Amino acid sequence: MNRKTRAAIGVCSVLALSALGACGDDEGATDSTGGGNTTVDSVPTSDVETVPTDSATTTALASENTEPSETKEPFKIGFVNLEGGAISLPEFRMGAEAAAKYVNETLGGVNGRMIEIVRCDTDGSPEKSIDCANRFAEEAVDVVQPGIDIGLDAALPILQDAGIPIIGHSPFSRAQQESPSAYFLGSNFLASTVAPLKFFADGGATSVTYFFFDTAEGRDLIEQSAVPTAEALGIEFNAVYYNPASPDWNALTAAAMVGNPDVIGSPAATEPDCIGFVTALRAAGFTGRILAGNCSAFVGAVGAGAEGVVTTTDLWNPADPDSAPPAKQQEITTYVSAMEAAGYGDNALSFAAFSFSTMVDLAKILGTVDGPIDSASVREAFDNTIEYDTFMGATVSCGGTAQAGLNVCGTGLLVYEVASDGHQRAAVEDFIDLSSITGAG
Repeated sequence: MNRKTRAAIGVCSVLALSALGACGDDEGATDSTGGGNTTVDSVPTSDVETVPTDSATTTALASENTEPSETKEPFKIGFVNLEGGAISLPEFRMGAEAAAKYVNETLGGVNGRMIEIVRCDTDGSPEKSIDCANRFAEEAVDVVQPGIDIGLDAALPILQDAGIPIIGHSPFSRAQQESPSAYFLGSNFLASTVAPLKFFADGGATSVTYFFFDTAEGRDLIEQSAVPTAEALGIEFNAVYYNPASPDWNALTAAAMVGNPDVIGSPAATEPDCIGFVTALRAAGFTGRILAGNCSAFVGAVGAGAEGVVTTTDLWNPADPDSAPPAKQQEITTYVSAMEAAGYGDNALSFAAFSFSTMVDLAKILGTVDGPIDSASVREAFDNTIEYDTFMGATVSCGGTAQAGLNVCGTGLLVYEVASDGHQRAAVEDFIDLSSITGAG
């Protein structure tokens, strides 16, 4: 597996994709040089259930006195995604397209302006991401929404200079988390690291060992967050650091099993690494709990050995709707119906859920803007987004209130567990939030 492939798969695992699908090639994907302005047709209202919009931050999504939408300029969303190359993830685009149709029909677009997707596919290189950023600037898109773009850091200065905000689900670098013109509606890395500790402590665990990337940032996250949180929860905590380029899972597993901890695993490993350590732990006879973070591919790879493995996500899983609260079940129904109406029903249990959720929330939040939507008004709208109930997700607060200095709005995480039939079922009734975790910070 080459470096680009590993990087793409690693990015996928950060998205908290429990049972929503696995990264992989797509033979039917379009060429990576493709793209264009996607024509967004309306979805028949008979095919899509309208979601109630009673959130305090999403009132007045459309006014009867506004100018008719057909006379307004379209609201252009630059959608950048890894598609058409060696690693292709078209499900993100499918979710965005289905969401655009849904928003145009049921919410009247964004402040009465119909969404038009300006699509640009990347191949994982910084150069291609820069090309997309320049194109977005030339076409004067209103905002950029990334699906998966592992070269996005290189595009940040161009988008910032052009005054184009970025609205996404998850950041994949410190630069993105700190960008003054970017907002991410998913949960931050801190939640992914410490929320599992709370879950296992509540279940009676007294010792946990994490596998974690041997990088300066990885060690800082463990030492500054996981260690004090575990201490506050009464957990004996250890970390086994590894080189993600060449992990020896048999040796790493042997090191992790010293002292026979109650839990072994990783909150942030890539899909191949999850397969590696779950397989090695089962082969070594480990009988405690296993944490496979945001991974899902291990379920098919290790078969019966996947039973009982714990995973995490920051959206309610469409594959397990009955575990979600009633309001979220309704949103899952809406999402699946919209995907079917857009011709993407077979891809509903995939990465599409994340881009769909983000675009719906983007439209609702910007629906509160009184006046022109520009860089300043977008930032103001998101900075003022406090205690907002995301579509299929948690309640979030933006503007640096979720974690000081960072623009990731969410702090909650859900925990799922692999059942004997291979399906993942919710192991918690609601999100585990950082505010409920002693020592997290």
